[in-house]
Amino acid sequence: MQKIALSFFIVLMVVFHVEGENQEPTAQEEADIIVVTGTKFEQNIEDSVEDIEVITAEEMEQSGAKNLSEAVENISGIIVTGHPTDTIMLQGFDGDYVKILIDGVEVTGDIGGSVAVSQISTADIERIEIIRGASSALYGSDAIGGVINIITKKKDKGEDKLSLSLTQEVGSNLRSYSQGDFSYAGESYSFSLAGSFDYDEGKSEKRETALAGTLSSYLVPYNRLGSLNFDADFHREKGAIGIFGSVTDSLQKLSTNSYETMEYDAVRTAAGVTASKTLGDLGMLDGFLSLKTYDLDTTFTNKALDTEVPTSSNFIDVEAEVRAEYEPTISHAFLFGCNFKRESLEGDSFDDRKNAVTASIFAQDTWNVGASDSLFLVPGLRFDVCPPLDDDTTARYQLTPKLSMRYDPTASTTLRASYGMGYKIPSLKQKYWVFLHNYATEDGNFILYGNPDLKPEVSHGFNISAEQRYGKGLALSASAYFNYISNLIDSEITGNDGTLYIRTYRNIGKAITYGGEASLRYSRGRASGLLGYAYTAAKEYSDEHDAYIDLDSRVPHAITLTASYTVPHIESELSLRANWNAPQLIDYEEESHSPDYLMVSITASKTFHDGTYEFYCRAHNILNNAHFIEGSYNESQEDYYGLYDAPVVTIGGRMKW
Repeated sequence: MQKIALSFFIVLMVVFHVEGENQEPTAQEEADIIVVTGTKFEQNIEDSVEDIEVITAEEMEQSGAKNLSEAVENISGIIVTGHPTDTIMLQGFDGDYVKILIDGVEVTGDIGGSVAVSQISTADIERIEIIRGASSALYGSDAIGGVINIITKKKDKGEDKLSLSLTQEVGSNLRSYSQGDFSYAGESYSFSLAGSFDYDEGKSEKRETALAGTLSSYLVPYNRLGSLNFDADFHREKGAIGIFGSVTDSLQKLSTNSYETMEYDAVRTAAGVTASKTLGDLGMLDGFLSLKTYDLDTTFTNKALDTEVPTSSNFIDVEAEVRAEYEPTISHAFLFGCNFKRESLEGDSFDDRKNAVTASIFAQDTWNVGASDSLFLVPGLRFDVCPPLDDDTTARYQLTPKLSMRYDPTASTTLRASYGMGYKIPSLKQKYWVFLHNYATEDGNFILYGNPDLKPEVSHGFNISAEQRYGKGLALSASAYFNYISNLIDSEITGNDGTLYIRTYRNIGKAITYGGEASLRYSRGRASGLLGYAYTAAKEYSDEHDAYIDLDSRVPHAITLTASYTVPHIESELSLRANWNAPQLIDYEEESHSPDYLMVSITASKTFHDGTYEFYCRAHNILNNAHFIEGSYNESQEDYYGLYDAPVVTIGGRMKW
């Protein structure tokens, strides 16, 4: 610990003693941020009716985030959960209920439907837009808890500029990260190429076991993530056409206990075309056509039984969407669109490839009431049709409304309220999966059956928020939400087959989530900071207890803090990030809980030659797993979360031309 602290101090001294430009603090106006997620068309975030939170590329660089999981882990109200395929939990809903998009195109999930956010690199991300609450009226199935839209880096036409950036860093835990991107923007076309490679060999130790002698097992999982992204846009006076493509290769190895290891090998690809056309001064058309694939191979090894169980699956997703924006007056902006998606899944647990099709139409009106720029109403509606395919003989229809409101009683006060109906179509896994659980013994201990007659899960979500701004750079905000979900999809024991239990997916319950957030944000001159608090409650109705009982794996209380300051004269930036999560419920009947989670990181960075070169040093988990509350089974933060590398010091450099 002392050696790590000393090395970090030496690096700080090097950074701060390099001569920089002697600049006096100046008042800086907040740069305009353009968002698209609330309306599917570009608008200034200050004009958005929806409450949208944005994470910029600069903030991701400052925090050292290498993937989407790390980019959002310090955001108030967002919990990254699951292992090893981390997913995002939002408003008490797990990853199956949060829609992940890249430039408005849905990211293909794994065989279970949720997106493994640790497999999405930040190498080509310009910003991340987050909307909390049901958004199915615009984005369809799975958008019950909210939407996270990743916007990739683009070059504006007419810049006639060539740019290149390279990043390299290495950590004391031997984690190595390399990233580079190359782009050009001219009068009529632009293109970019970005790639990254993130490697962490993990941490293993040898243990003496009773059944298999000396074995090596992972304390910290092995991780490897490589990504490559490409896009090109061809501009004309009244429109543009573009192409894009990406490939991500992820490998993770971990130990579930002294005898068992799991290996996850996933390859995700995406390719497609985009197009847009301006329709005079009144509107525009745009859309996309995409093809996405996801291949997942897993290997379960039990060294005590000397068994190895491989599985494989392949997911293919074809999606097309066309949208039209029409602004006949200053009081109304209409959005019309249609979407078509075909999914297919093949895997070891299926007799043959299974398919699902969804066709949708949607509409939305942004109504500036009285053209006053103080009261806005946004009604929206979506209609989805899922025709029967394969063994499914039931056609499904879903009508999804929404209504959002924004009211600005003064220039410094904003009030928002919204109602949204959300829904989740049963995944192909939930409809057709036949899975023999054979990890415990060679014969297995249960069989899990899908159910093609499952009904969609439906939710009703209510959100309110208020923001008060004080002068330039200071803002206080608070929000609250309530969600009710019916036809909850879960599995239950429905019989037995000899020594095997039979479990079946069914619509068996209902659930509620509710909570709120409060934050204080400051940004002016050389200093900025954010202090946030989030409360989350999630309950399901239990027939056994005849009452709503707490759902597990939710964080009831979370506190986040970020702060940064640019030191005068030497122009070096110091930043602090801290977050605390209260213990999570593990088992309701046993009243067991996890330990609490406390993470503090600091970063020092220095730029040279007008920002061309940057050198930085980061210390993560500087409190060395210090926390306040042990788990029910005496677990510490280190044991429960596998943080055996703490603290970690990272040194890196970045060049931008």
